[in-house]
Amino acid sequence: MPLSVPLGPEDSNRYTVHVERVRWDAAELAQHGSASVEALTSTAREELRSSFHCFAATLLEADVSVTEHADGAAEAVARVLCDSDICAAAAQPYESKLDEEAEAARNVPFVPLIYYLTALGLHRNETGLP
Repeated sequence: MPLSVPLGPEDSNRYTVHVERVRWDAAELAQHGSASVEALTSTAREELRSSFHCFAATLLEADVSVTEHADGAAEAVARVLCDSDICAAAAQPYESKLDEEAEAARNVPFVPLIYYLTALGLHRNETGLP
């Protein structure tokens, strides 16, 4: 389920966290054998790229966390930080939906955020994109 969550107060420079969650049941994981976690991680990253056609989601490597469940299923959550004003404006409607996914996106660890901000700046400088 793709989700864009705004970060920061409305009057500041806003950032957006794009999130894609992929869950595979035990049977689907078994099809991939010992490479199932890597395949699930890769799928989450690819679905994030295809769900959000912005600069950050397309070019940056998403941070992915995988959770294994007691029923044999596993879930991968891919997140990428975006500094586009367009994405921040599109994410605003999600502010009223304070669900678990939005709260989890707002709690992305600080160090990856700094990495993404630096990488976005470098990519933009190299390509001349705004």
